[in-house]
Amino acid sequence: MPRQTILLSILPPTWPHMPPLGLGYLQAFLGQRGINADLTDFNHLFYTLSDHQLQKQWLMSCNTFLEQNILFLIQQHHFKEFHDAIDKMLNYRIIGFSCFKSNLETTVRMAEILKSKKPTIKIVLGGPEITRQSFRSEGNFSHKLLEIADHLIVGEGELPLYQYLTDNNTHKKVAVFEQLDDLTDLPFPRYTGINLNAYPRKNTIPIQFSRGCIRRCNFCSERRLYKNFRTRSVCSLIDEIHYHKTNNKTQHFVFYDSLINANLKKLELLCDHIIEHFGSIPWQAQIAIRNNMANKLFKKMKQSGC
Repeated sequence: MPRQTILLSILPPTWPHMPPLGLGYLQAFLGQRGINADLTDFNHLFYTLSDHQLQKQWLMSCNTFLEQNILFLIQQHHFKEFHDAIDKMLNYRIIGFSCFKSNLETTVRMAEILKSKKPTIKIVLGGPEITRQSFRSEGNFSHKLLEIADHLIVGEGELPLYQYLTDNNTHKKVAVFEQLDDLTDLPFPRYTGINLNAYPRKNTIPIQFSRGCIRRCNFCSERRLYKNFRTRSVCSLIDEIHYHKTNNKTQHFVFYDSLINANLKKLELLCDHIIEHFGSIPWQAQIAIRNNMANKLFKKMKQSGC
């Protein structure tokens, strides 16, 4: 295994219907800079192996029982596949895990297993839950997290992970909001090594036009994931849609933005380009209620396939 190869992965239970967008961006960003990043979705793997009853539990929000017992259930019902997954992970020098509230306990347990079998393995933890843990503890992570992780990433992952891998940041245990100034040149995910059509939502991928939010609603945790609001270029997004329609037969696009209508001029420009290049594509997104949205924009959104 080449020294520069890292495994990017996500463990269960998390939402299994589409590929992991965040890891896709990390893979593309590192690849653009000459670092080979393999991507394996263990959450999807074990979801597809599970019976119908367990799959139903997988989709329940805040399912504490499943979060605490999923590793035991996988070992019990899929012993060979479980140990094959561990063997695969042990082939790598560095593993980056994407952490959500639902899979943090599983991830920590898996990291303990890997460290017990290969003490030299490096574990990097990032994702929304690491950021949430940072805010909850005011930057004082639990002893268990600090002990099991070689590097913790709060906020956006591209720059700090690249810096860690290129030995520019090894003296720091925690990277805090070291994010990109803008997203203009950010490469889009191609999910190399992933069979996109194996996911339950067929011919569908997640997509992202912007990061951050222009609002700071108290009820919303997403306001803490990024320091500020930034958008990708419309041309890059059109290239991404064209790539997946051509290479993966993708038909549906789900925007993971906090809100798609944060920048009304860019949203209108995006709709214009979708109409010009594709006529219409089925897409969906979160939207905020705004009294300054013109009827013309709503009509363009509908025409473009919203």
